[in-house]
Amino acid sequence: MVSLLPAESEARLRERFGERFNQLTPLEVQTLVTAEVEGMVSNPRMRVICDQHPADLTKMLQGLVGKGYLTRDGQGRWTTYRLATIPQIGPDSSHNGGSIPHNGGSIPHNEDELPPEAVAVLQSLPPQDRAQLLTLAGSAAEKKRRSPEETRQIIQQACRGRFLTAVQIAALIGRDRDKTLERFLTPMVDGEILEMQHPREPKHPSQAYTTKTK
Repeated sequence: MVSLLPAESEARLRERFGERFNQLTPLEVQTLVTAEVEGMVSNPRMRVICDQHPADLTKMLQGLVGKGYLTRDGQGRWTTYRLATIPQIGPDSSHNGGSIPHNGGSIPHNEDELPPEAVAVLQSLPPQDRAQLLTLAGSAAEKKRRSPEETRQIIQQACRGRFLTAVQIAALIGRDRDKTLERFLTPMVDGEILEMQHPREPKHPSQAYTTKTK
């Protein structure tokens, strides 16, 4: 079989995702290449490329979303997928850089010590994100009573270099989604601390937030 993968596209993806790209199946690689070359990918598009069952393709696409390779736009038959924004996390990213309040050095570094919602979020994120977010989630879990400013700092650090949804952020800080939106995310967007992935569609079903770069 003649390979349909453009070498340049595959090289860009390997550079973008690092060594974990080598763990993908050939079908997953083809899916990401299609998204990279065409700007998006969908279940119908992949049915043209391969002979997989639509249900299997949906499961595969959703798996790539869960692993942090793709982001989803739309719902149902109109769902499309785009390459996810990949954060560049340096060697010091697990430190708080003075922006996250300390609490006596007792931040837990074990997922078993976190609420189930936070653990579910961590498990759905790319491996390179987990160490830093585990620390941040541990900070939130350890200090139940924290000031709004401390919570904003945790959110700002968690969203730096990556997009997180309101559900993910709420789980990491141990809050309700709606209250997180009302008390933190919306004001932080208005204050230009955060920016939305879909700024023209505030109620987009796949809306996510990242720390605004200065």
